[in-house]
Amino acid sequence: MKRMIASLMVWAIILSSGSAANAAGFGRSSDISGAAVLLDCYDYSGNLFLKGSGFAAIEEGIILTNAYMTDGAASLKATVVDGTVFDITRDGFLASDWEADVAILRADTPGGMPFLSAGSAYSMKDGEAVSVLNISGEPGNSPIRGVYKGIKTEEGADYLTFEAEAPCGSGNALLNSDREVIGITTCALAAEDGLLFAIPINRAVELLEKLQRGEYETGEPEETAEAERLLAIGEYARAEQIFAKAGLTEQVHACRYQHAHACLLEKKYEEAIRIYTELAKEGYRDSKNRLLDAEYFRIMQLMETGDAGLAADDSGLSVYSYAADLSEAGYPEAEKIYGYAVSALHKNGVAAFSAGDYESAEEIFSLLSDGHHQDRDVYLALCSVYRNAELNDSQFELLLERTDLPAVKKALAANNTIAFRFLEGEWREPHGQHFDFSDGHIIRDDFPRVVWEGGYVDIEDGVIRRYTDAHTTPREDKAFQVISRDEIALFCYVDGRTYTLNRKA
Repeated sequence: MKRMIASLMVWAIILSSGSAANAAGFGRSSDISGAAVLLDCYDYSGNLFLKGSGFAAIEEGIILTNAYMTDGAASLKATVVDGTVFDITRDGFLASDWEADVAILRADTPGGMPFLSAGSAYSMKDGEAVSVLNISGEPGNSPIRGVYKGIKTEEGADYLTFEAEAPCGSGNALLNSDREVIGITTCALAAEDGLLFAIPINRAVELLEKLQRGEYETGEPEETAEAERLLAIGEYARAEQIFAKAGLTEQVHACRYQHAHACLLEKKYEEAIRIYTELAKEGYRDSKNRLLDAEYFRIMQLMETGDAGLAADDSGLSVYSYAADLSEAGYPEAEKIYGYAVSALHKNGVAAFSAGDYESAEEIFSLLSDGHHQDRDVYLALCSVYRNAELNDSQFELLLERTDLPAVKKALAANNTIAFRFLEGEWREPHGQHFDFSDGHIIRDDFPRVVWEGGYVDIEDGVIRRYTDAHTTPREDKAFQVISRDEIALFCYVDGRTYTLNRKA
């Protein structure tokens, strides 16, 4: 440890003076790609949840990377170019600067590992050649060439800007022409006009100086240590409360992210979806992709069990939304999933309609694209009937064509608006008796062989009631049921008989 601190002190002194030549504790590997590492992050349940990059800075196994790589991690594994894997425990999390997005790690490297020399970030000139080591996050890559373009200040922080031949991930070493590290690449800022960004190596120096002076508090506060302990045993809600009370936003997000991952493993997909949705809104890590995974597993679970499994207040809307997301993202079996979601949505739409919740049913059926289900437009028209909305001609014609559906037969006799429209015209019984319904909503008929004309008519659920004038109590006169678009069964209360009538062409 004394040797490591001595090396840190030397590097800090040399970087602050702007020269890195012959630095004690630093040296140039014959193959600089050997200094690059692939980092695997594991949570307290031992689950791999994040991959990233870093690079060796001093001989004793010091690795520099972005601070977010330690967010919520219980341990890491560092893989170098030859496939050797080094372990990094919590004790190896030496320091993190969340504002600068820099972390210093210490790996257990019994046989040592190659390391990079350090250069000065602020001695670079516009147009100088640079390169990025291990940009793809996989060990063994040759540096990618680029051009230095100056310093950009964003919210009080300096960033090195450069152009490169290919996109660069976070946590990689930005090198000058002497193959000295001058920065740590970052995606904290979105690439703009072809420019990529790196954190000046000097920000890491500030952490190193604090370490060497003993000013960096490496121990965790008591309450944070308790939260870490709770995380390790799966008490996510309590751990999150502690982190939130301490104002540790990053740790709160990491706690929730780990909780969602645990829910996935336990097949609690709805809970995982809820958490990932919240994290995705905040742009946390790869929560958006993990959300798609949770949605996929949820629908596959429903399909395998044959259980719609949808909450009454959900009505299939979320599952349909999941399927649309997965289809757009090109997930396996997307077409099959989408078909299931359409059926589930239709089933719940019919259930809402049957329960008399016509507003919800209309909302559900409106989500289905035209042609996704043969009954979609029929139910939209039916919802209009019961919500007393005016039907257009095409909707009314559609109902006439689908009198094979019991719901349609019932709807055509539901109220004045639709029943008057359906009954309008002349109807005849085989023995010559007639039932005529005029534009003025006047019934003229001779059932049961008694001619009756005039008066007011009201129809509800197929029951025809007549008024002799506007002030009299209505009398239930007849009732009708729809058999087809051109045939009805007419029941007469006077004689208790039912007659079959056909529409006159």
